[in-house]
Amino acid sequence: ANIIMDGQEEHYVSKGYVEDGLMISDFYEMTSMKKDKKKVKTYTINHEEKYIIKRYRKWKEGKLIKDETQKLDFYAKDDLLTFYFNMDQAIKINNEKHTFMVVGLEKQQGAVEVTVPDKSETLPYEKDLGESADWYAKVLIYQKNFREKKGDILLSVAKDGIIGKAVIKDILIFGDAQLNRVK
Repeated sequence: ANIIMDGQEEHYVSKGYVEDGLMISDFYEMTSMKKDKKKVKTYTINHEEKYIIKRYRKWKEGKLIKDETQKLDFYAKDDLLTFYFNMDQAIKINNEKHTFMVVGLEKQQGAVEVTVPDKSETLPYEKDLGESADWYAKVLIYQKNFREKKGDILLSVAKDGIIGKAVIKDILIFGDAQLNRVK
């Protein structure tokens, strides 16, 4: 993966608070570094007035070449990190599509579709993720790294509500990528 990504490194930060057992994000930052380029997307979430401010900065050879700020057209309490931790408490009904609003996915207006299969439909998930999950889910997101500009992330959720394993399907050049929880 390091060769395909040409040494790209990514770093994510989420800050916020816990309300009714759910993590609520006030601040989310995504940093991407590759060779002599650095990109930082910072999101500040105003829960009182229900809006998000995104700041995008880009450096090349250590020099700031872009600095833009915009108010996004949607509001969300979750960012990409808290979303995966909150999913266990947020999803109550199997075999239905659930739509969540998530900071960090503005190209799809923050909307993320999650489907939880019925127990009788878990065989394809077990093939990719193993049989040890408490429950499974499929997350649909849109990114340029997928073969068809949209991609599935299959999730195996453990009994403690935290994702144990994930498989990102059909990444360009690479194929499928597996992520495993390390305790």
